[in-house]
Amino acid sequence: PKNPSNTLIVTSAGKPFVGELQVRDVVYKTIVVHMPVHVPGGMCAPPVRIDVPCMIVLRADLGTVDPNTRRKSNRCRARCTVVYLHGNGTDIGGVAEEAKALSRDLECHVVVPEYPGYGLAGGSANEDSVDAATHAGCRVATECLGTPLERLIVYGRSVGTGPAAAAVARMSAKNKPPCALVLHSPYTSIRDYATDKAGAALGALLVSERWPTKRNLARVRCPILLIHGD
Repeated sequence: PKNPSNTLIVTSAGKPFVGELQVRDVVYKTIVVHMPVHVPGGMCAPPVRIDVPCMIVLRADLGTVDPNTRRKSNRCRARCTVVYLHGNGTDIGGVAEEAKALSRDLECHVVVPEYPGYGLAGGSANEDSVDAATHAGCRVATECLGTPLERLIVYGRSVGTGPAAAAVARMSAKNKPPCALVLHSPYTSIRDYATDKAGAALGALLVSERWPTKRNLARVRCPILLIHGD
């Protein structure tokens, strides 16, 4: 990303949580900020604005002194930024170590938005609010960290694969896709998953169609990596 890590915009009142991990000449800074986003309303619900907690793992230079300028360097050490959408049985605190491992292994910044109703986030989780949280994570990556789309990766895991595919499909429709989409243990749609577990009759009766990943992937205009296994 173009901007140095110390220009990150903190969008909530008060001080963000900050933690650091040093590995040789690289420092990994973990920060939690809040990004305001709009959740569209429906037939029975008005539109609302919510604050989405986003955990960011920044990969930066340790801060060695340049022998030529005698100035301390704190330059960005990331090749790209990954927006990571976690699975259902956890929150951003539960995936903190996983985010740090991604940052180390892929040499990247990692942004993990929290779903409404999970962990630090208020509100309740539904398709619109989780899609809005996903949008908040992408905004943090592009607007706050200055990541160009050609260096942005959207990575969804388990339930997070649905909103990940939906977000990239919307970005592709605007001719602004990221450089890649990664889906780790994806499903074709929430209704298909319910039908597989409860049977066709109950699945169709009790569960509305949400995150039709199979249909959304046909609209994606970037490389896709699918990770799955028994």
